[in-house]
Amino acid sequence: QGYSSAASDVYKRQYILFPKRWKKRINLFFYIFFICYLLCVFLITIPPFFSFQSIEVQELLHFVNIIPLSNNQGGFLSSQDFSQCIMNAIMFVPLGVLLPLTLKRRIRIRYFIFICFGFSLTIEVIQLIGTYSGLLLRSFDVNDILFNTIGGTFTYGLSLIHISEPT
Repeated sequence: QGYSSAASDVYKRQYILFPKRWKKRINLFFYIFFICYLLCVFLITIPPFFSFQSIEVQELLHFVNIIPLSNNQGGFLSSQDFSQCIMNAIMFVPLGVLLPLTLKRRIRIRYFIFICFGFSLTIEVIQLIGTYSGLLLRSFDVNDILFNTIGGTFTYGLSLIHISEPT
């Protein structure tokens, strides 16, 4: 039996369900939907803008958490912190489906993990730089990176479990 991505199967089946002339429209739809998703992630993670609070490097450490599964105060995750981590994972769930649909091919799982990690790290670094510059008031949290990567990879992994018919 051959393994394939459920997302790529959906892409392949579109040609059976829709006339050939709709191919470009369907591809355009996937690209627009993916760009809208990225815009939504940006709008959720980056604002509030322009706090104009001068933050010293010593104060910046209160906005940074580099210890996995702990909060900014150094303790274990509370139920509120854990629910925020679950929401971070859910935020990256669409990435596991939309990226293969947009690229129209299967991606190796290690590359997909790298893409999720890189996208999440980019968001966190923007938040850290924005906080240091006084434009944003957000925190850098390694838990966000961890759970964002888990959320996107979990969904992509589910799409890989789909077993196609033997050819």
